[in-house]
Amino acid sequence: MLSYIILIIFQIIAALFFAPFIMRYIPLKEDFTLFVYGVLFAVLIWLVGQIGGEVLKGMSRPSGATLTASLICALIGAAIIFFFPQIAGHIPVVVQSVYFPLFGALIGYYVKK
Repeated sequence: MLSYIILIIFQIIAALFFAPFIMRYIPLKEDFTLFVYGVLFAVLIWLVGQIGGEVLKGMSRPSGATLTASLICALIGAAIIFFFPQIAGHIPVVVQSVYFPLFGALIGYYVKK
């Protein structure tokens, strides 16, 4: 159980740190930013899961199906905010729109895992 908590913390930190760094090198229009963040979050979370599967005791490495589930859920999170931006206004806590693909990627990763 402790391994999963450590892995989740590392996945969130890696995704929030490396995704903006990588986004600086991707030329795109503003409309698709959330979707690209979703793809980056899914891939980064999966890569940290691969590394965590090797390093942490009792963890298995995620499969390609886990990457697919994480990618689909991240894109669903981005699509919800892209097509229905009023949903973010109804959440009692102020959450930036870029966190929805991150949460979707994490949910997809751990639902399939």
